[in-house]
Parts: sequence; C-alpha cells; structure tokens
Amino acid sequence: MAEYMDSAHDNKAEFIRYWLDKNLLPETKSFRVQSGYFSYAAVEPFVQVLKTMVKNGGSVKFVLGSNRGSLIAKDAKGILKIVKGGSNCSFTVVAFKNAEFHPKCYHIRRSDDSETVLVGSGNLTQFGISLNVEAAILLDTCTGDNLAMVQEIKDAIDKWGSLDENDGAYQIKTIQDIEDLRQSKIIDLGNIETRIPRGKVLHQKKPKKVLKKSLKGHWTISKSPGVKSSGPKSVATVLIAEIPNAGGRWKQANFDQGTFENFFGLIIGDKTQHISLQEVVANGNLGSIETRQGVSVKSHNYRVELAAAAGLDYPSTSAPIGVFIRVSSNFFRYRLLMPTDPHYSVVSAFLATRWEGPVGRKRRILTDTKELRKAWHNSPFWVQVGNLF
Repeated sequence: MAEYMDSAHDNKAEFIRYWLDKNLLPETKSFRVQSGYFSYAAVEPFVQVLKTMVKNGGSVKFVLGSNRGSLIAKDAKGILKIVKGGSNCSFTVVAFKNAEFHPKCYHIRRSDDSETVLVGSGNLTQFGISLNVEAAILLDTCTGDNLAMVQEIKDAIDKWGSLDENDGAYQIKTIQDIEDLRQSKIIDLGNIETRIPRGKVLHQKKPKKVLKKSLKGHWTISKSPGVKSSGPKSVATVLIAEIPNAGGRWKQANFDQGTFENFFGLIIGDKTQHISLQEVVANGNLGSIETRQGVSVKSHNYRVELAAAAGLDYPSTSAPIGVFIRVSSNFFRYRLLMPTDPHYSVVSAFLATRWEGPVGRKRRILTDTKELRKAWHNSPFWVQVGNLF
C-alpha cells in the first residue's frame, strides 16, 4: 500500500537519498526522473551505477527543468555523458517563458520487474534528496500498489521525450545542443532569484529574529557545485579489513557496527536494504554483480556475504584480507586476498602501518584510493577501474 515519507523526523529512511540507495542498483532495469531543479552532485554517488545500467541495455531518462535559466551547463553535460549511447535513454530540458517546470517524480523498475515510484516535494538536488525537509508518497508494486497508477506516472515522465521546443521541451543529444541552449540563455543563468538589479540598493531594517536551527544531515554535502572531474584525480573511500573465521562461517564476513553502518551504509535490522558488490579478480577483470542484504544478529555481529570466499578453506596462518572500494553509496568493488596471494604482503604491511587498535584484534582501517595506489601501485583494481580513481 502507499507509504508516506517525511524527512522532518530526521530519520535516514525518510529521505529520497535512502530510497535511491535502496533501489538504484547496477542490476536495476530502468530509472526515470522529472525534476524542476537539478544539481549534478545529487546523482554523483550513482553515476557508475547508471552507466552500468546503460551499458547493460537499461533505460535511463532525465527530464530536468531550467526555470529562469537555473540549469547549469556543466551539470547538463554530466547527464549527457551518462545517457549518451543508450538505446533507450534520453535527456530532456524543459523551460517556459511564463511559468516554472516544477514536478518531482521518480520511477524505478527493478531487476525482478517490480516497479516503485516516488512523488513528492524534493528536487533532484543534493539538498532536495539528502538534507531538506521534504515529503513524498511512495508506491510499490511489491506491496500491492496499483500498477496502472505507477505506469501513469512513468508515462508522464516519458511523454516529455516525445515533445519539442514548441512545447517547451528541448531534446539533448549532443554537446552542441547544450551550447545552443546556453547561447540562447535558456540554461546557465545561475540562481537569478537572488540577484539584485544594478543600481538598486536595498535598505533593510534590523531583523527581529535570527535563524538558529541547522539540520544535521545523514550524507556528506559537497561544498562546490557542478560536475567533478573524472579520472585518477577522483578519490574513493577504501575499507581494508581482516576477515575473521566466525566459527567457519567466514563467507559471511563479520564487521563492527561502525563499518556496517558508516562504510556500507546499512541500517541494523532493515531487511529491505541491499548493497551491490563486485569482485575484482587477479587479472583485473570484473566478476558478476552480487546483491547482498546486510545481516545483523543479536550477538552484535554484522555480516555481508562475499561470493569470492565460496569454496575456500579459512587459512591456518594469517587472516584473509578484504579490500573494498566504495564506487557509490551502495555499490562496492572488492578484492579478497588470501595469504598465498602475491599481493597479500603488500596490503598487510600497509594495514599494519595504519592500524592503531590493540594487538590480537582483527585489523580494520579506512583509507582512500589515492593513498592505497601509492602503496599498491600494481593492484588489480587499477587495471579495469583505475580510471575512476
């Protein structure tokens, strides 16, 4: 049945970002959105997921408003890079002379063909999905919601892709299309709502009240807007952890609560939340996508299953080491190193120099790809995915 979501409660699960984290996975079949305002920072955590969807033949469609020129050209170019080359993908900019384009509707079709939509107040901006107080209604065919209504919302988003400039819809297929809109002053005018006309000075009385309340936020908010540069200059968070035997059940890797929640982004007790893992094998090739549910038990063990550990005996000498790179908020690439792996000693030494915990405990640290690359320059990670970091 329909669900009401309201981020005023400061519950992480009530934010649009949480809904996206849970449903926008590499194996997802389609993602559609229409949003009055947009910032690339909002989709940046999902770029690799969206590109994987496009590569796999999925459908990704963006319909974005440029109200009084609000859409930034650099952000538009970032979206074009995501959808370009996709057989069932599109990017539409909507702008009117005398009105705003102001809907906020999101549609996702999962790998099992179930569908979910979110319709609410939150724009596809960093603040709209992650920090602002927003409200929305969720529909999900998995919980018995009406498929016809879900399809109606999907079709409403798709309709913009069939319209043209006479309807206020501009179909973006090339960089030149974006440049044409910029030169026509349809996009890239910035936030003109706050501009003061030249020659005018505003005299304001001393305010009687001042703002005191700041919202905490559950996700990091970027300080600089716009598309970040791709390539080796991008830095991703890395977890390096020794995997305990856990009574012979080490295929389900045990982690502490902080790692479970803060690195993997999992919520204790939430059985609906999933993350995606992808093994990087010895030659740098990428394995199949693994969709995993976080497991939390009364013994305060927090587990994530690793396919790479299947069929392997736990070593009698030293603990296996897992290296996990956070590609996006719910998508991780990893390498499992056994003591016999030629790279094991390098990573173990790197771990030893940074571990500050007590002797005898399984070592676990957070670092980043920039630091790891210095110590482990010939890692299989850099063969296929090095261009990301």
